[in-house]
Amino acid sequence: MSKTVTVRQRRLIASLLSTGNSSEAVREAGISRTTFYRWLRDPQFTAALREAESEALAEVQRRLLSLAEDAAGTLGDGLGAQSEVTRLRAADLILGRLLQLRELIDLDRRVSDLESEVQKWAD
Repeated sequence: MSKTVTVRQRRLIASLLSTGNSSEAVREAGISRTTFYRWLRDPQFTAALREAESEALAEVQRRLLSLAEDAAGTLGDGLGAQSEVTRLRAADLILGRLLQLRELIDLDRRVSDLESEVQKWAD
């Protein structure tokens, strides 16, 4: 987290991440809503907040990745279930997620290509 934010601002950021609710976070951090909204207009505070949110999301992503193999195995097990409804649902989920993954990979590639082109023009 950026060193340009105050201790009170860091406390608010931690509260925002832990509560997910601005009213609770303001109360927990011991600041007024007016102060909260003023800080939201401060680029240094918002940058620190975005950085903290990114770190929290990265942690969630690592946790989900650690569960992915088991989840895929469970879906695979669903394909062999006795119930036709369960088998169809598992197949639908697998194919749907596969298509979403393919779209995300393609989008990431396209964005990377565009960034490379922009960089060439900037140089």
